[in-house]
Amino acid sequence: MNRSVLRARRAACVILAIITAVCAAFAAMTVGASAGTLIKYDISYKGSYVYLTLTPQKSTNTIYYTTNGKMPTKSSAKYAKKLAAKSEVTVTAVEYNRSGSKVASLKAVIKPKVSAPAITAAQEDGSARITIKCGTSGAKIYYTTDGSSPTQKSKLYSGSFLCSDGVTVKARAYKSGMKASGVAAFKVNAVSPEQQVLDIVNKERTSRGLSKLVMSDKLCRAAALRAKETAVKFDHTRPDGTSCFTVFSEYGITYMAAAENIAAGQRSPEEVMDDWMHSTGHRGNILSDRYGSFGIGIYTDGGTTYWVQLFTN
Repeated sequence: MNRSVLRARRAACVILAIITAVCAAFAAMTVGASAGTLIKYDISYKGSYVYLTLTPQKSTNTIYYTTNGKMPTKSSAKYAKKLAAKSEVTVTAVEYNRSGSKVASLKAVIKPKVSAPAITAAQEDGSARITIKCGTSGAKIYYTTDGSSPTQKSKLYSGSFLCSDGVTVKARAYKSGMKASGVAAFKVNAVSPEQQVLDIVNKERTSRGLSKLVMSDKLCRAAALRAKETAVKFDHTRPDGTSCFTVFSEYGITYMAAAENIAAGQRSPEEVMDDWMHSTGHRGNILSDRYGSFGIGIYTDGGTTYWVQLFTN
């Protein structure tokens, strides 16, 4: 029995994307002698809230505001921290200097932004079944599959649908009284990562005159279990202390010769296969003429993906 370990780099790339947008419905008010001066403002979004931050022209100035449509006075609410809203609201604000003169103003209609849709895909008969969800209750989702940006004139999402390989699905959610969400995009890859690994394996084998390996359902299920186990203990010894090859009996797999390749941290089938092919032991298993059946297991935990190949004759 041939086994080898690839102690690959463990890397998890976390990308934090912060999206801010400025509400288009702003209009300056004419107040006193400072008719054209606008109070400095910033709009931000988090979850189902919209936040309005006001900044006085000078730190010694004071801002008063209302949300009932009336003109603020010095007896109105004093601005002290950013204002939060979960529904459309009109904020009217006036800034006074230390002498009590009005120096700036603002009238802002702010709307919370609908949560960006989440697009997921499940493999189905060589295609991908697309599901789109939005975290904002009552929002309507519109989508496109031609690369254009969705609008309310695009196709209304009413349920999952099939898409072919290479298609880019874009979606945007709308809800009355709220700012439209950002555009979510998802490129369909109808070929599963498991199939991609096998395709690369067989490309390497046939380029050397070797026969193709055949994907085995039982071996894939065994490899899937082993992938989860390597997230607990990255070794050919299972978490219960037994050999990796004991997994075969759990799935009724018989063999005369068998091998296992494991890896962790790679972010794609291409990357893990490149690492395996540059490791003597792993490459030997992949290119061995002793094996005809193949299984692949992939498991992601804590941002790290674990990969397991199983080979039998």
